[in-house]
Amino acid sequence: LHPSPLLPFFPPPPPTALPCRSFLSDIYVNYDCSLHNRNLFDNLTKSLCKQAFPSSGLLLSSHLIAFRAIVSGLQGISSRISRRLLQQSPDRHVSAAAGILSQKLSKQKQIKRRYLMATEHFNRDVKKGLAMLTKSGLLRSKDEGGAKDLAIFFKAGPALGLDKRIIGDYIGEREEFNQEVLREFTKLFQFHGDTVEQALRVYLESFLLPGESQKIDRITEAFAQNYFEQQKTGSEEGGRD
Repeated sequence: LHPSPLLPFFPPPPPTALPCRSFLSDIYVNYDCSLHNRNLFDNLTKSLCKQAFPSSGLLLSSHLIAFRAIVSGLQGISSRISRRLLQQSPDRHVSAAAGILSQKLSKQKQIKRRYLMATEHFNRDVKKGLAMLTKSGLLRSKDEGGAKDLAIFFKAGPALGLDKRIIGDYIGEREEFNQEVLREFTKLFQFHGDTVEQALRVYLESFLLPGESQKIDRITEAFAQNYFEQQKTGSEEGGRD
């Protein structure tokens, strides 16, 4: 077979293009299906596809490298599927476990898509964001645990692109529901064994403090209460041991 004179000839990708053939699968599972990480697989593949084809008509070595990486990744996925088809276990329990894992990842990915849509609405308008969370089934009513649902969303939000200023402004408000969200949000952090400086640094990395002093007081008070409760609980458990 001879390469077409109208198309550049792409040699087969070297085996070292992607050292680990499960690399892309691992990225997808640990990043794209996780609420606490950005869609690294999605961003990586989009970037490679964009880089693989020259926009100006001039073919560069970077285009070839990107194309080879795409081909290598596809070959890795194909080989993994082929091996699984050939090595399917007759054990129904093993097959059932694999099916459950696949369904779990699919569900996590669907939830993450809803969170991403809600994040986009939140960054434009908080009320629209709340409405989107409710519509997606990710936010229960105030009496049924809505504060905890919103706290979980705020905790995962920065990794999904949620504006940290929105989080700080919302949890700093004095309304009862906002304060309940603040308490639930603060409970999501584990400060056992951390110094005050370490715990406060981790806490403040998840949002931006608002400018109003009253909001800052409410937030720091919630942090202090949760921090010392965790230290007290840890000391009591250590004493019993």
